[in-house]
Amino acid sequence: MFYALYLMRQSSQNMKIESKEKALEILGVPEEKLALPEDRLIKEIKLVYWKYFYCSLHDLRGLINNAREIGIKKSAFDFLCHL
Repeated sequence: MFYALYLMRQSSQNMKIESKEKALEILGVPEEKLALPEDRLIKEIKLVYWKYFYCSLHDLRGLINNAREIGIKKSAFDFLCHL
């Protein structure tokens, strides 16, 4: 478990995101969603992120296998939520 958390944190810290478009691409949110009002966009981003996170938690092996991707998506999630 601690190894998975380490991988998530490491990949999140190493990811540099500089645009909304890049963050949306990482999360798998279509760019058309940028036209949504800000509160709806944030809600959509949260749904996508948490859905991926919970789908990756089916067992410890799945969490470890997806830890880096979760960290990268967390970095994109944080970028978009703190604009």
